[in-house]
Amino acid sequence: MARPLNSTFQSHIPLFYQQNVSAINWGLVKGKTNTIYPWWSKPGDPMPAVWFHDIFWPNGTAFDASETTLITNTTMNFPLPVIPTDFEAACDHYSWNGKAV
Repeated sequence: MARPLNSTFQSHIPLFYQQNVSAINWGLVKGKTNTIYPWWSKPGDPMPAVWFHDIFWPNGTAFDASETTLITNTTMNFPLPVIPTDFEAACDHYSWNGKAV
C-alpha cells in the first residue's frame, strides 16, 4: 500500500478478491524498518498522519480499524488451499503440462 498516493486496502482488496488475486503488504507493524514513512521522506521527518505501509501499532492496535475489518472479512471468504499429503499427489499437484516438475 501507499496510502498517501491513494493506494489503499479499500481501493485494492475488492478488486483483488473479484479477480482471485493474492497479495502481500510490505509492512505489518510500525517498527525499526520505518515503513510508515513514504519513500521520499528524509531522516528526522515527523511521523506522518497517514502511514505509508504498516497496519498495526507495536501494541497490536490497528492503524485504521476499517482496514483490518476489510482484510478479515475478505480473507475469511477464501477457501483454504488443498495441500497434498503424499509425495505422488504433491507431484501431480505441482505439474506443468501434465508433467511433474
